[in-house]
Amino acid sequence: MAENRKGNRHKPGYVDRYNAEMYDNIRIRVRKDSGIRDALWKVAESGQSVNGYVLSATEAKLIADGYMPKK
Repeated sequence: MAENRKGNRHKPGYVDRYNAEMYDNIRIRVRKDSGIRDALWKVAESGQSVNGYVLSATEAKLIADGYMPKK
C-alpha cells in the first residue's frame, strides 16, 4: 500500500482540531423582520460567499471606525 504523504489530514478529528486552532466562531442573531437575512440570501444567489461578504463588510466598518488598522 502506498505511504500516506499527506500527513495527518486524513486522521479522524483533524479538521475539527485545525478549525479550533485557527478560527473563532462568532454567531450573530438577526431579527426576522430586519431584512438582513433576505439581503444576505441575495448575496449568496449572486455567487458570493455570505461568510466572505460579512467578513469584508465587518473589516471595512472596523477600519472606518478606527478599531482596526488598515492592512
